[in-house]
Amino acid sequence: MMLMNIAKPVVTRKLWLSGIWLLPLLSALVGGWVLYQSMIEKGIEISILFDNAEGIREGKTAIIYKGVRIGVVREVHISKNLKQVKVTAEIQREAKQALRNTTGFWLVKPKVSLTEITGLDTIVSGNYIRMNPGEGKAQREFIALDRAPILEDYSNGLYIDIVADRLGSVSRGSKIYFREIPVGEVLDYELAEAQNGVIIKVRIEPRYAHLVKESSRFWNASGVSIKGSLTGFSVHTESLTALIAGGIAFYTPDTDSIDIVSNDTSFKLHSDFDNAKVGIAVTISSESAIDLEEGVTEVKYDAFKIGVVKKLSYQKTGENVIADIMFDPRAAELLKTGTKFWLDTPTLSLTDFSGLKSLLEGNHIKMQAGGGQDVREFIALNKPPLMSAGDKGLHLLLKADTLGSIEYASPVLYKKIQVGQVHDFKLDKKGEYVLIDIYITERYAHLVGNNSRFWNASGIQLNLDTSGVDIQTGAIATMLNGGIEFTEVSQ
Repeated sequence: MMLMNIAKPVVTRKLWLSGIWLLPLLSALVGGWVLYQSMIEKGIEISILFDNAEGIREGKTAIIYKGVRIGVVREVHISKNLKQVKVTAEIQREAKQALRNTTGFWLVKPKVSLTEITGLDTIVSGNYIRMNPGEGKAQREFIALDRAPILEDYSNGLYIDIVADRLGSVSRGSKIYFREIPVGEVLDYELAEAQNGVIIKVRIEPRYAHLVKESSRFWNASGVSIKGSLTGFSVHTESLTALIAGGIAFYTPDTDSIDIVSNDTSFKLHSDFDNAKVGIAVTISSESAIDLEEGVTEVKYDAFKIGVVKKLSYQKTGENVIADIMFDPRAAELLKTGTKFWLDTPTLSLTDFSGLKSLLEGNHIKMQAGGGQDVREFIALNKPPLMSAGDKGLHLLLKADTLGSIEYASPVLYKKIQVGQVHDFKLDKKGEYVLIDIYITERYAHLVGNNSRFWNASGIQLNLDTSGVDIQTGAIATMLNGGIEFTEVSQ
């Protein structure tokens, strides 16, 4: 029996995973990676409650922080109680740390008013929701603010409170003025805890913060303040901008102290400039209080109001009246020992209608600036001061039979041009003549010589003889108001 050679079987190992499963596995891996990436990149869902959804659109309205888009509104639904609108938004994960229980959200839309113009960028981009990061515990549900919060950055300006009895026309965005220059603005306002006043939150720009000191006085610069009576009236306003848009002004007295205030310092808001009692206190002594009135009579310098009479009182001796006057701080350089004050009362004549303006404005105190040391007490003149009678110029003493119509300050004329004025007049010791003291200004002093002849240019002179009547008159002004004329007679 023959034995057959039978080949041994060859055993080979096969891969446990067939190539046919490679593609589905790869697809699963890619899908898992995409899912993982989407999970990582997916934003954080939050909800914000608004009073209404005006200007908010699903998939369109962005959430902005520092000008960067960090989220978008996904859904808008009415709340369960039908009183609010629930906005669901998606926030980028990078902003996760900002979502705290004090974080604020508010809608930004265009606003145009007399005091501010905001949100104009929304005209192109559309309304958006702005976020202000907060602190505290993490949170995902928020209630929208009805306006932008006050962001007090103490490193960027001075933040103070101004307490007022009433708000008046002051509003958010109203300017704070110093010498009519805007130096800050009103951020917000609220009722005081006791509801007996209003607290106005104010920010002063960093470069002007040093102007606010403990002695600073604030007043409402809005509107017009009018005080008046039968003798006159006083009208005070700030700049036109403050008049229309509302604002607050303040003044800081010039002192050597550097009592600059810190943040959160409170100041009182006065109703107007006068009530703030700002300025320089000056007293003027006068023989009479006739034609003076507290709070109405003004002090003027070159037609500009620089002060107002605040109080009238008598000296202890009862001889003179003391007028307490509050001067504009800008008039400080004018209050010197040589400065003169007198009451300007309205007078009308046939030749001079300059008193018509005073008649309409009421009596006021006029001032002539002088030199010397700073002073705060003065004695008023009984009449306007004469031309400067210093060392320069020429003083002459004239002798006349009668005074005629010559008066105090009557003009002295040369060829109908005023070159001086009458300073004083009196009788001589025997009472036979009138002595008239005149002053010729330095510019015209050379016109007076040994052969000069002076005559009374007032009134009308008639010479009657057989040949007829000779009538001589001066100018109409001197004929009616009085005056002295002179000329040089040739030898």
